Amino acid sequence: MFMEKYRSKHSSHYMQEYFKLAPACGNLIDEISFVLEKRLGDAGVEIAHTAKRVKSAESFLEKIERKNYRNPIKETTDLAGVRVVFLYLDDFNKIEEIIKKSFIVVEKIDKVKEDIDRFGYLASHYIVKVRKPVVGERYSLLKGLKCEIQIRTVVQDSWAILSHHLMYKNEKDIPQILKRRVHQLAAVLENADQQFNDIEEKRRNYLSRLSDPNIKLEELMKEESNKDSILVYLKRKFPELPVSSFDGHAETVMVRFDVEAYPKLKEIDKILEKTQLARSNYSNEEDEVSALSHLALALGCVDRRYRELTKFGDSAILVFEEFDKE
Repeated sequence: MFMEKYRSKHSSHYMQEYFKLAPACGNLIDEISFVLEKRLGDAGVEIAHTAKRVKSAESFLEKIERKNYRNPIKETTDLAGVRVVFLYLDDFNKIEEIIKKSFIVVEKIDKVKEDIDRFGYLASHYIVKVRKPVVGERYSLLKGLKCEIQIRTVVQDSWAILSHHLMYKNEKDIPQILKRRVHQLAAVLENADQQFNDIEEKRRNYLSRLSDPNIKLEELMKEESNKDSILVYLKRKFPELPVSSFDGHAETVMVRFDVEAYPKLKEIDKILEKTQLARSNYSNEEDEVSALSHLALALGCVDRRYRELTKFGDSAILVFEEFDKE
């Protein structure tokens, strides 16, 4: 119905142009999201997810009707869109720098500053084009197209989703009876974003201190036992081995780890020393032997409960039998 109403007032030319561009816009968002995910990963930026979309025909028509564009195809800069949802505020500058190096930035739009009365809409938008390194025919198809990249934190993304559900895009739209609660929630979420960032910064500093090569192993073993400290310790204890055998290995080993039994790293070191002979000939055909493998074996040797609750293979069972004979 809406499209019919629009077509009765305007030429179908713009719709023909839209349907010509839509497939190329699909290729564009594929290219941009691929480049972003690769380069963000290489830079160590932790992201929650990326999303991509080509604006629907109905959304395109609604926007050009609302904006009263004279040349809708040129003036609509978000036919193609990619969103990056990242974890920590401190990574914002890294992401922005990657966008600038990876693409031609036509325009940056800071929605926080631009839409000051549009509460909770905390995202930076970049209108970009692909750079020449996209080669051959693919580049010729994409070079003139624009894509909107949005970047925001997980907390900001959650707020955007919730506020969209509430249908309150502007301060003046909020009923007076709800206004105070909405403002309180916005403040809590803003504080949460900063708190997550501060916690991650403290964790980085903690890991940096533990990983300092000037710290002797004897000093390191005085530290409390937790996932972070144990992984640093294992890297020092078994420098010839990879720390883990597979993704999620640390979580698999630690899920039944008894912190009360081994409150300090020195307790872990003791059981590794105690079980060294039994573990000396351990091999595993299914997974690469790692430092975490040896920790799990040591725990299985000295802790019957850990042994019973953890799924071990035949090679590990042989280690336990050897240890029990000692």
